[in-house]
Amino acid sequence: MNTAAASHSTGSPSTAVFVPPRDRGDHVRMRRAHAAAARALKVTATGPDVWGWQGRTLGRKASRWWLRLVCAPQDKRNLRLWEGTATAHQALPTAVPRPRLHDVLE
Repeated sequence: MNTAAASHSTGSPSTAVFVPPRDRGDHVRMRRAHAAAARALKVTATGPDVWGWQGRTLGRKASRWWLRLVCAPQDKRNLRLWEGTATAHQALPTAVPRPRLHDVLE
């Protein structure tokens, strides 16, 4: 299951701690899903891949946005990871600095 969120770019997160998925097939699947999300959102992804928690997120600059893909097996879906971006967007005041959520695809 994949979800993609596009938000205004406020700079790239550090890639020092995060690594791609260990399984090459997962790595390829995530990159393909990210490209499909970029097409669906009508943006062009550029720059390096930025991998997130346990290889379950993949982000890249996409036009003037930051496009983040979240992917996890259905039985291992962590709601905090899965819905965190949308929840934060709704719950936090706009004065709190963070990327602004533009759209979500599931």
